[in-house]
Amino acid sequence: MFRTFLKRQSGRAGAVGAGLIAAALLLALALNLLLYGLTERYGWYVYTTEKYEHQIGDAARDALSEMRGEGLGLRIRFCSDEATLTGDPVYRLVWETARQMAEAADFVTVDTLDIMRDPETADFYRWRTVYDEHGTARREEVWRVAKNSVIVASDICHAVVPLSAFFVLDEDGRILAYNGEETFLYLLRYALSDTHRVAYYTQSHGEQVTSSMLSLLLCAGYEPRTVDLLSETPADTDGLLVVSHPRYDFYKGGEGIEAEIERLDAFVSGGGTVLVFLDPNASFDADGAHRLPKLAQWLTDRGVTPVPGVVRDLADGITADGYTLVVDYADSPAAALMREAARRYDDPRVIVRESGTLELSPAGGIPAEPLLVTSSSATLWQGGEKVASGARTVCAVSRDAGGGTLVVCADFYLTASDALDTDEYGNRDFFFACLSIFGGAGTPLGATMLAFEDTALHDLTMRSARLWTALLCVVLPGAVAAGGVVYLRRRRRR
Repeated sequence: MFRTFLKRQSGRAGAVGAGLIAAALLLALALNLLLYGLTERYGWYVYTTEKYEHQIGDAARDALSEMRGEGLGLRIRFCSDEATLTGDPVYRLVWETARQMAEAADFVTVDTLDIMRDPETADFYRWRTVYDEHGTARREEVWRVAKNSVIVASDICHAVVPLSAFFVLDEDGRILAYNGEETFLYLLRYALSDTHRVAYYTQSHGEQVTSSMLSLLLCAGYEPRTVDLLSETPADTDGLLVVSHPRYDFYKGGEGIEAEIERLDAFVSGGGTVLVFLDPNASFDADGAHRLPKLAQWLTDRGVTPVPGVVRDLADGITADGYTLVVDYADSPAAALMREAARRYDDPRVIVRESGTLELSPAGGIPAEPLLVTSSSATLWQGGEKVASGARTVCAVSRDAGGGTLVVCADFYLTASDALDTDEYGNRDFFFACLSIFGGAGTPLGATMLAFEDTALHDLTMRSARLWTALLCVVLPGAVAAGGVVYLRRRRRR
């Protein structure tokens, strides 16, 4: 009887223990379901990644030394307090880079503004002084200052950007890399001058101007602006004009009539710099006929002729089909200047994919030089057939007596976002070297990025964060709860 009593008490204790375990599991599951619901409703996120570190490099220190000669003090002002910034595992990088630049340059200071308590402290930074064609100054409100804003200012100019501007994002808003070093250098240079060069880029020809390219133009100190060559001639010949992968031809005027081709020519003849990026698949038909004959003829008249076909290199390619390949700087004086600038701090490879080629011949006294060339093992293919072998030119420059410069690149991928948004390739520094050598721009050559190897969990990738939150908060606890139920049933049967 006593043994039976103990057995009953043991069974009751086991049932109570099992019930408590089941209740705990159900409570955990309920709390996690609640957390997931709040995450989905209010945009909360779970952050479990490592602590990222980034140190400014020699290129940034050299650039800061050059800015010292301007004789102006520079202020970096955050609109969030230090505790908020340093408490965020991603935005903390921006704060730390600013502090490192202030330590490297005594003319740079860092502080914070409490715009939540005193919004008037930021009112001054909402406005910018602009000048019309007669030099008359006027004030216009152009900046939006918020809690996530960063202000970079001198006594003559300032700029306001959000914290997200210091990161490279993909189309879904996910962080690919931290690019604060380059962005700060651009902003500091911008604040040192109250006038800025214009980077015009054409439209209405099916052009594809990526956000990455526009970002690089900004970082080089240009103000990107669209231009309609049918109705206006770009005024700032100290600036830049970009023709980015057009799919439709440009208009040429008749006798005594100016149209797009004439205005392109006038811009270069007046001392301006034109960058033309061609997509070989859009420039030629399958049989090699020109789709952009007027633009192609203008390039030929300036010594650079686009050639039909796509280049491949099975020996020096980085893909099995040979269409994605490494190109090198050519053996020419202009290319030597670019090579020196682009490779001062690092030596990454310039990558092209399904690139076209160019042929060079002096035209009208305008000399042309190759800038990028393939290896001697490359071949040119047209309509599925090999039509030529040997080293080919994929990028070239021509300059006339008026000081104008034309740079032509026969590749679409050279300025594609995934080629520019990384420092693993040399495409970014190639682009900056073009602007530095031929456009005279103060570019942040050699600035380093911090690549985010795991971009699944951070506050700028909400879709991915929600998926991870669902996994951590629902799926895993649910699996544990299911396992507990199975275990309890088996124990009862015993």
